[in-house]
Order: sequence, then C-alpha cells, then structure tokens
Amino acid sequence: MGDRLGSFVTRFLIEPSYLQSMLPLLDRLIEITDEQTQRLCGNLAKQVPKAEGQYAVNVSDPNGPLFTKPDKMVDDIRHSDF
Repeated sequence: MGDRLGSFVTRFLIEPSYLQSMLPLLDRLIEITDEQTQRLCGNLAKQVPKAEGQYAVNVSDPNGPLFTKPDKMVDDIRHSDF
C-alpha cells in the first residue's frame, strides 16, 4: 500500500490565530492555481473551433485535433430517451 498522509487537528489548533497563520499559504496556492488555469486555457483556446456547431471531443487519437466535427449530428443528451 502507498504512504498515507494525514493531519490531526486538536481543539487547540483550531484557534483563529492558527487559521490566520495559514493565509499566506492559501493565498500562494490560489495564485499558483490561477496561473496554471490561465496557462491551460491559453493552450486549449487555440484548439477550440471558431465555427458554431456540435463537435465531438477526440479521446481516441492523441495526435489528432481535440475537437472533431461528427458525421451525424446528435441531439442534446438532456432531450433523449435515456
């Protein structure tokens, strides 16, 4: 089995001063997440089709385009009989 990481919090550690000390870490994590999200959006935005319509997400060919135009248009899954 893999290593297990845990945190045990006592009532003493749930004081506002303890939570306040975590703010710099949380702010940095939010900043890093925002940077990575912007980078990923920038990379994926180049692959989004400019023309409106229905597209299939390519999950079978890693070297192919991310979106492909399907041969047959499909109804929205919310309107099907499933």
